[in-house]
Amino acid sequence: MYKKIKSLVPLSGFFIVYHGSVMNEKKGIYGISHLMEHLLCKGIFPLLEDFESDGIHWNAYTSDTMVVFHMTGLNRNVNKWKKIFYEKIQNFDISEDIFQNEKKIVIEEYKDAFNSQGECHSLNLFRKLYNYYEPIGLLEDLQALTLRDCKDYFELQYRKPNMIVEISNSEDTDTDEFFKSLEYDNRDYAENELVFDPKEDFIHEKGNEYNDKSSIINLSEVISDDFPKVDFICRMLGGGLKSPLYDEIREKNGLVYFFHCYQSKITFSTSVVVLQTETSNENVEKVQNIIANILANPKKYMTQERFQITKEYYINNTEMEDVLLYCNARKTYTPSKFLIESILKDITYEEILRVYDKYFDFSKFYKSVDKNEFENKQ
Repeated sequence: MYKKIKSLVPLSGFFIVYHGSVMNEKKGIYGISHLMEHLLCKGIFPLLEDFESDGIHWNAYTSDTMVVFHMTGLNRNVNKWKKIFYEKIQNFDISEDIFQNEKKIVIEEYKDAFNSQGECHSLNLFRKLYNYYEPIGLLEDLQALTLRDCKDYFELQYRKPNMIVEISNSEDTDTDEFFKSLEYDNRDYAENELVFDPKEDFIHEKGNEYNDKSSIINLSEVISDDFPKVDFICRMLGGGLKSPLYDEIREKNGLVYFFHCYQSKITFSTSVVVLQTETSNENVEKVQNIIANILANPKKYMTQERFQITKEYYINNTEMEDVLLYCNARKTYTPSKFLIESILKDITYEEILRVYDKYFDFSKFYKSVDKNEFENKQ
């Protein structure tokens, strides 16, 4: 599918979207989608100085559900380069030497991920609970991957994009027709689901030796509905320093520096709520008790006033995102069932409390502290 959307500013964005990503991976090739993202970007390298001269910003990312290559800049310059950008990404032709060097870079990125205490905890926990290795993959698989593996995977994941999105003011009939005429990948990944199935024989990756800090991650049961409303609730609970979780745990008690409360959308049909922070070892119980108290008293902390603040935040933020859509286009290629805009007009406080009761019972959360969860793995 090719989408062209009018930009509200004299700047353009161009996005090539491939659905699948980690959902196409299995044991033996964990991490290949992300490695391939790096390798396909090598096709752009001959253009780097031209892009620099024209003020073109470009990059790519691999998420749980998709891989996206993108470029932004002045209308005339994005228009000048977009077809070449697409063709360079699609032309997967690299040498064995480039492959081996890029694999080493990705392995260094992998090791960096496990040097962060919180990220190390999260990556190992999702392996243990869901047999899920995230876009970062698995070290032994990355080390064993060959250029032949990557060429075969290109045919599965990257031969045809799922979608191309352009946010622009430019008129370019020829390239518009070119992108419309492409064959797009219409595979449906809706049946891919996250399954809670804890294992003790998962592949545990050691990070830095534990210091005097503990990483805390609390995970909800798997969610398969109400995604925008769950996002709304996460914002009510943990968005900004005046949110209940930040206000009680950080501002009033000084127990943490950060607190993440978000919905992790692992597939196109399932997600989990993640409550994550780090604190001194002696404060773990205090932090968990405060979280439990907040979640057990929604009408005290999830007030009508907090609801209205959150709703106004999303209304204003959505308007700003529309102005800057050229560089913030995710909602143009994200399934509509995940979009917060779909609920803003009609959402009510009573509906938010109803959804809250379905998913935010803290007694049903999986509660993990890294030192306890992996004490026999060190």
